[in-house]
Amino acid sequence: MRRHILLAALLSPGMAGAADCALPATLDQRRFINLSDPLYAADNPNAGRMVHVSFGHTAYTLDVLGTDVRIGGNYRYRRLAPHVAEIQMSEAHSAGPARYSLLLTCLTDSQGRFIYTQHDGPIAPRQRQNSGRWTLQPQARKPTPVKWRVTRPGNSIHAWRGSTGRQPWQGSNVSTKVDTLRPPQPEQPAVAVAAAGAGRSPASTPSPH
Repeated sequence: MRRHILLAALLSPGMAGAADCALPATLDQRRFINLSDPLYAADNPNAGRMVHVSFGHTAYTLDVLGTDVRIGGNYRYRRLAPHVAEIQMSEAHSAGPARYSLLLTCLTDSQGRFIYTQHDGPIAPRQRQNSGRWTLQPQARKPTPVKWRVTRPGNSIHAWRGSTGRQPWQGSNVSTKVDTLRPPQPEQPAVAVAAAGAGRSPASTPSPH
């Protein structure tokens, strides 16, 4: 009953119009850090607990920060309005399964409040409810390819080094000889051998050894 009252209040036109944020359309490959309210109560035995939740397509992994506890489960996500969403989650424990839901509301596009409702679980009370804050971590960005530019007098080469790690002159769009990429060789000093008066050509000069 309390959950339905909250939903009705959050989805009311006044609340929807005041919200200047939006929850993600999908949780696939997204990560949350959730912090439960710190005040202990009978319906909040995990007061002050911080967890890191990594979502896949239909499954998630929950790590309780500061401990070695890791829990896996399945979820279903639906956005009820741009600023309101619900995650239905289920976990298998040795003491019995747990089923609960998180009702999310946003304050910004990356932060907001949640209401936790446990429908059934091994930790008493089996049905309980508390709240806390969530933070959505930024999505990982794809690496930007590195652009190579090699310039020689009268010649310009553009090549891309992608994930293959090929060097610029191995690119398919290089239309110059590889020799142009070699550094210029220093000029060899000219050696003049004077043979005047000796009647010999420079090639016949004897070796000093």
